[in-house]
Amino acid sequence: MIAESGIRSGSARGAVLAILCVDDDEHVLMALRRTLEEHRVLTARNGSEAIELLQKHAVGVVISDYHMPGLDGVAFLSVARKLQPQTIGIILSGSIHASSVIEAVVDADLAYAYLEKPWRDGELRLLVRCALEARAARAERLRLRGVLDELQVAVDELELLLESLPEGQLKAEARRILARARMAGAG
Repeated sequence: MIAESGIRSGSARGAVLAILCVDDDEHVLMALRRTLEEHRVLTARNGSEAIELLQKHAVGVVISDYHMPGLDGVAFLSVARKLQPQTIGIILSGSIHASSVIEAVVDADLAYAYLEKPWRDGELRLLVRCALEARAARAERLRLRGVLDELQVAVDELELLLESLPEGQLKAEARRILARARMAGAG
């Protein structure tokens, strides 16, 4: 069963990012929907349903159970990362024995964090808020990297243009400006 609930919340750019919750236990999904009611929440009972939702919706955070039939939480997060690279993953686990495996997954940057069942509602809300902020920061870093790359191309083009100018005060001033631009780009 695929379900959607909650109030739509927008990001700074107006896009609506959902929280995708994946668990084979309907009671867990209902608890997640209730806890995260201020967000747009999508739910899926297995990895296949969740992949279908990822193909149709912009997802900011995925909360996935670690133990599920078929595609487990780790394998699902790997697929989710390929479908929506900016999505942040959180793994839920009710098994104490899974914690070392989950820690390795977090260390490998496949998941942002893991949370043990039963969770504290306030802790889950805070974790989701932090994950959304981390996603926004990652997106902003990528955007700024693109701007910096474009500026570097422009500086390189200006340098070529500068070389075609005759020697004189204008060329000397242009070299000083270009040197400042290069230093700003390196910082």
